[in-house]
Amino acid sequence: MCDSSEIIDRFGSYKSHLIELLRSFSGDIRCIEFGIGNISSKIFNDFAKNNINFEIDSYEFDLKWYQLIKHETYALKNHRFHYVDKYNKIPYNVLLNNKYDLIFLDQGKDIDGFNNRIYVLNKMINNSKNFMLHNCDLYDINIFKKYAEKFNMVFFNDILPPTLLLSRR
Repeated sequence: MCDSSEIIDRFGSYKSHLIELLRSFSGDIRCIEFGIGNISSKIFNDFAKNNINFEIDSYEFDLKWYQLIKHETYALKNHRFHYVDKYNKIPYNVLLNNKYDLIFLDQGKDIDGFNNRIYVLNKMINNSKNFMLHNCDLYDINIFKKYAEKFNMVFFNDILPPTLLLSRR
């Protein structure tokens, strides 16, 4: 039997790696979070509170989850929350006009299951220096091979489920 802190650590297996990556950035920092969460959104929110040069937009398609997390973390001038009913309805025409330091992918199941993470990754692939994909074990590892030419790939599996970091070469 595990206690609640072990459950939180399991769902936030990326936590230390995300914090380390955010701390490595300098200057103006732009990020997107696809799939808000009580761990990731809190990390981004804390970072936004302490770094005026940091901007993040967080997107969620589960309305109840969106309302809960937005209430817990509070929107800031530099941390904006957005509800969309499907990931293919995100305003990509706007997002694709910008470059990002990090795109964090941890959205839940959509009609197509977890394929929405790959959809967003492919859609935004030219617009970010780094992508962090939580629960990367949901996919056949071969699906990521096509990114190896442009990105260094690091799998973090010190705490499961594993997280994949793609960093542009």
